[in-house]
Amino acid sequence: MSPLVRPLVTLTLLFALGGASPATRDVSLSYVGYWGGLHMADTVVITSNREGVYRMRLGFQARGLTDVFFGLELSAESEGRQNPRLEPAAYRYQARSHDEETRVMVTFDPTTGQGRTVLAEKRDLPGGPWVPRDDEPLSAAMRSSVLDPLSAFAALGRQTQLAIAAGAREFTIAVFDGRRRYDLEAHVLRRPATDLPRIQVRVMPLAGFSQRHLERWRGRRFEITLDRHLWLPVRIEGSIAGVALVIRAVRTCPPAEGCVPR
Repeated sequence: MSPLVRPLVTLTLLFALGGASPATRDVSLSYVGYWGGLHMADTVVITSNREGVYRMRLGFQARGLTDVFFGLELSAESEGRQNPRLEPAAYRYQARSHDEETRVMVTFDPTTGQGRTVLAEKRDLPGGPWVPRDDEPLSAAMRSSVLDPLSAFAALGRQTQLAIAAGAREFTIAVFDGRRRYDLEAHVLRRPATDLPRIQVRVMPLAGFSQRHLERWRGRRFEITLDRHLWLPVRIEGSIAGVALVIRAVRTCPPAEGCVPR
């Protein structure tokens, strides 16, 4: 996978756009991403919560030159219980570019919240065999009391809501995606009461990152604007490789149909 594609995949998984506590009804939203002012990607997020069991799904499709040069596609899914905090049971994702495909599956212990990678493999395209990834295994301590990326960003929306209500300014969420362990350190930005809530999130890699990715992601900041009702992101601003990145919500869709990338 190209060195340029890797940060796009990582960003999508770090900030999986799941920002609210999973809704009591199905919610399907469509996002458009711009990198350096050019249409980079479309992302669709579907969240649901039925009788305390939540499920979140994400689909990412590269657009424009990103699609032409790299052909990036990504899907991810998380499920678990909300009791009342989120307790993930399983997380899986699959990413594909022109030259490589990766798939990962993680399960979580309901008592300790410890994540366990049950599948992590890749293959060269076209037509190569699936082989195990050679990622560095993480300690049990690193994988305990963690959330997967989709559940983490759901918790991020809920924690922001609680922080604003309590007058707090900062909180941290521990994340494990099956290969990497990192913290999302959130800071609630002071805004007039009439404005939409905004937070600044700093990514702090802890384990499983190469030295190059450590340098790329350590301390990287993104500003997120949230909807007041669903606590979903309506805008994410940051940068990749020094180029401005903007992801914004463009529409909601009927739950029975769901949004599909256009």
